[in-house]
Amino acid sequence: MGKKKNKKVVTEKENVTEAEVKAEETVEETASEANEESPEIDAKAAAEAAEEAEIEAEADKKPVANTKSIVITVIASVVLCVALIALAVYLLGYRYMSYRLDDGTTVQFLGTVNKENYPVTGRIYYSNGLTAYVNSETGEISYTDGTLYTGELQNLLRHGKGKIVYASGDTYEGEFSNDAIGGKGVYTYAEGHTYEGEFKNGLKNGYGKYTWASGACYEGNYVDDKKNGEGKFIYADGSFYEGPFVDDKKNGKGTYTWANGDVYTGDFVNDERTGNGTMKWANGDMYVGEFKNGQLHGKGVSTDKNGRSYEGYYENGVPVRGADAEDTAEDTTEVTE
Repeated sequence: MGKKKNKKVVTEKENVTEAEVKAEETVEETASEANEESPEIDAKAAAEAAEEAEIEAEADKKPVANTKSIVITVIASVVLCVALIALAVYLLGYRYMSYRLDDGTTVQFLGTVNKENYPVTGRIYYSNGLTAYVNSETGEISYTDGTLYTGELQNLLRHGKGKIVYASGDTYEGEFSNDAIGGKGVYTYAEGHTYEGEFKNGLKNGYGKYTWASGACYEGNYVDDKKNGEGKFIYADGSFYEGPFVDDKKNGKGTYTWANGDVYTGDFVNDERTGNGTMKWANGDMYVGEFKNGQLHGKGVSTDKNGRSYEGYYENGVPVRGADAEDTAEDTTEVTE
C-alpha cells in the first residue's frame, strides 16, 4: 500500500531529476518499512537514508561538471604550450620564409636567421616536392636526391659562381642565375661528354663547344639545347661539316668534307644533300648539279679526272639520259660518292 502511494508522488513531480526521485522513494520506502517491520526505527534512520540518497544524487551530477572542466583545462593548456613554443622558436632565431621564382616555382625555408633576418641554416622545401638542407655560411645546399651544390647564394637561390654535383654523376661548374644554370660554365656528363660555353635557364644557349666521349665535337651556336645557327661538326673519323644548323640538323648552304678528301659544297635539307651543289672526289672527278637525299638526282654535269664531261640527267645517282647518245652510252656507269 505504501509503494502505490510513492509511485503517485513521483508522477506528480514533473521537474524533478531521476536521482532526486530515487532519493525520495528510498526515504519513503525506508520509513514505510520501518513503520511496518519495527516501530522502534524512528525518524533518525529515515534521515540517514535520505542523506545517503542525496549524496548519490550529487555524485551522479559531478561527472558532467568534471568533464567540462577537464576539456576547458586541456584546451587552455594546449594554447599556452603552442604560444610558449612559438615564442621560444622566435627567440632562438627560427623563421619561416617563402620565395617565388620567375617560372612560378615556390621555395620555402624553415630554419635559423642572422641579425639581418637572412637565412643561415635550415630546411628548404620546393614546390616540385624536392627538399634540401642549406647552410648559407658555407654556401652549401644538400638535396635529398643526393645532389650537392657549393657556391654563392642569394635569397636561398643559387646565384653567382658555383659547382653542382648531381646524383647521376654529372657535374657543372660555372655561373648560376636565379637558381638555374645561367651564364658561362662547363658541364661534364657521367658518360664522358663535356660542354663548355653559354647557358640560359639551365639549357645550352649561345656559343659553345660540345665534345663527345668518342672524340666527335661540335662548336657553334645553340638555342634551347639544340644546334641552331652557324657551326662546325667534326666527326670521330675526321670528317667535318661547316655551315648552318636548324634544330640539330644540317640545313642551308654548307660544306661537308670526308676523311678521305671528298668534298661537297651546296644545299642541305634535314641533314641530307638536297638541292644544288658541287661534289669533288679525292681522285679528281667532279659533279655540278642537282642532289636529292644525298645522291645525284636531276640535271647536272660530271667531269672526270681526265677532263671528259657528261651533261645530262640522273636518278638516284645513275645517269639516265643525255644530249649526246654516244656520251650517254660511254658514261652510263653509276656515279658514286
